[in-house]
Parts: sequence; C-alpha cells; structure tokens
Amino acid sequence: MLGRAGHEVKERFFLDWSPVVTDPRGPGAINHLLHDDDFRHRIENVDAVIVNGEGTIHHGSGLHLLAVLGAAQKLGKATLLVNAVYENSEFHEDVIARLDDFTVREQSSLEYAKSRKLPARLVLDSSYAASFSDDRLIDLSEKVVLTDWHLQRTADVGKTIRDYLAERREHAFFLPFERSDAIKIWHRIPASLSSATVVHTARHHGVYFCIKAKIPFVALPSNTHKVEGLLKQYGPKIPIVKSLNDLKEGEKWAMANKNYYEDFFHKIEECLPLDTFRCLGEKFDPQGEQREITKLALDLSHHSSSPMMNGEFETKILSTKYIDMVSSVKNSDTADITSEDAFSQMRNELDALRSELGKLYDSRSWRLTAPYRFLGRFAHSLFGRMQSQP
Repeated sequence: MLGRAGHEVKERFFLDWSPVVTDPRGPGAINHLLHDDDFRHRIENVDAVIVNGEGTIHHGSGLHLLAVLGAAQKLGKATLLVNAVYENSEFHEDVIARLDDFTVREQSSLEYAKSRKLPARLVLDSSYAASFSDDRLIDLSEKVVLTDWHLQRTADVGKTIRDYLAERREHAFFLPFERSDAIKIWHRIPASLSSATVVHTARHHGVYFCIKAKIPFVALPSNTHKVEGLLKQYGPKIPIVKSLNDLKEGEKWAMANKNYYEDFFHKIEECLPLDTFRCLGEKFDPQGEQREITKLALDLSHHSSSPMMNGEFETKILSTKYIDMVSSVKNSDTADITSEDAFSQMRNELDALRSELGKLYDSRSWRLTAPYRFLGRFAHSLFGRMQSQP
C-alpha cells in the first residue's frame, strides 16, 4: 500500500528485533530507545515511523511498540499507528495523543479510543486491500467450511469447532489458517471459500476472506473484541456464537438470510479505497507496489530464520497432520477401531500442543513480538506470490 501511494520504505523491523526494556509501561522505555545507538541510527534518515498494530495493543500488551513511537516523536519524526486493535490499554496515552495518525480496524476499538479521549479513525483491515487469486485450492461445493481459532480460545471456541467437525464429518471441511503451507495459499483462500455452502470462522481475517468470497458465514470470537467490533459497525445481525447449539442455529440463520449478507458485503466494499496512509500524502505510483515487494523480499531473506517462529512452525505441522488424519478417517470405507484410535490420539496430541503453546503465547515475550511475526508471514506470502509470477 505504501509503494502504491508513492512512498519508499527505508527501514523494516522484523521479528528478530525487540528492544530490551525492563518496564515498557513508563517513560523509561522511551529513554532507553533514545540511548540505543542502533535504533537511532536506523531511523535517523527516515521521515516517518509506522507501527502496524494488528492484534497486539490490548490488555497491557504491545506497549514496547508505543515506546518506539514515543522515541520517534522525540527525534522529530512523523508517527503513525495503523491497522490496530485497541482494547484495555491505558499506557503511553500521551504518545498516542501526539500521533500524526491513529487508525483502528473496527468500531469497538474506535469507541474505546474515544472513551480515553484519544484521536482515532476507523479504516478497515489492510488485508482487504490485498490482491487475491481467482485460482481455487479445492472445490468445496456442498461443504461447510470451518477455520481454526486463536489458541487462547481453545477451551470454548476450539471445542465447539472440533465438536462440529466430529458430528458432521460428511459435510464439514476443516481449513486452518495456521499451517505449514500458508505462505503459498493465503491469496487463494477467498476463491476456494466462494464455492462452499457456508463458513464458520473464528479468525478476524477469516471474516475478511468471507467478505472477499461473498459467502455467508457465522463468526466465533477471538482473543479481543476485533470480530465483534467489525460486525457491530457493518453487520450487527450476523451471528457470533460460542456453543455448538448456537453454531447450528447460526448456520440456519446464515442460510436463510443471504440477502442480509449481500447488503453487508456492499457496505464493506463502499469503504474502498482504504486511506490508511493519507496523512503521508498520496501520489499513485504504478511501479511502487512491485518495487516495495521486491525490497521486502530482499529484506526478509535476512530475517527469515528466527527462533521465535518455532512455536508457530510446530503447531502448523501438527495441524496439517491432524487434517490428514481427518481426511483418512472420512475417506475410509470402514472406520475401523485402529483408525478411530489413531484419530483420537492425533486430536489429543494437537490439544496437548495447543495447551503448551497457549502458555507460551500468554507470555509477555511472545505478545511483544506479535506484529513482527505477522509482518514476517505477510512478507513471506508476498515473496511467494512474486516467485510464482511468470
């Protein structure tokens, strides 16, 4: 988006960079960064510092990102916090008040920011402006598609999705977003979903994929109010459920109210083009997007092997094995006891891993690095698309 608007990215901070700050809540964090020679050197020659907030700044997490913006302000840089969730975060509000722009992705974050008397604008998630492929991964006709869920919701939302899959194996298809081949397939997901009957998603970006696919869906909550906030503004009648019974009822409602979804999709489309970076000024650069993708791929090549990715890699691999096992059991002519036991064992392994990873993801260090992991995945996906182009 920046390249398309005529801007050039001079420095990128990936997941292998994180400031060592004892307490990110106070002004000491900003002072620490101001005395970090490497940090100062890297942003010395830029005009603006942009933080992609994503799902990070909530319930006391992501505060080091606000400290980065505070330090940049001290150095006279324009500062932007964009594409953010904002929930139960009451630190560095003076930094937020001085931002050149602060954009949140949904209504609940906007309302919370305003309740704190902070200036904010609502701009849809940047993924909505991405380019997607018309090439399907698979024909999902007559299938109900279910996505994976945030690890912190394994006990309720995860259980509901697993129970649905177990009960309706013949007509259900499990499509997780956290998987080993995600960097190769993400841009083909909307086209694939478009052939399904209905989608049940516990992912914020899953909702956006459904919007792109123009397919009815039932939402399940994530770890913040981002899903509820999006639907509150544009589709307040769309079901958001937690239990299996409510999911079944929500599915019936979705199938009976397709016109409502059409109106919802139209409302979202009217928000284009996204003006996420309007305060920087825009001059359309037809070569800018490809130029920045190329630079991003080059930068990524120096940052692609961080140990912080290990937890995600492990859960993606086991999730893929889990799906293979589901397919094996579903495609069996006879569901013998060996297959069922293996299926149960695989599911138990996945649950155990999710439990362990949940503890990791609840840790402070994992929350602090969330935006960098997202940026790394996004850059990988762009690089993969670039490589696949003739």
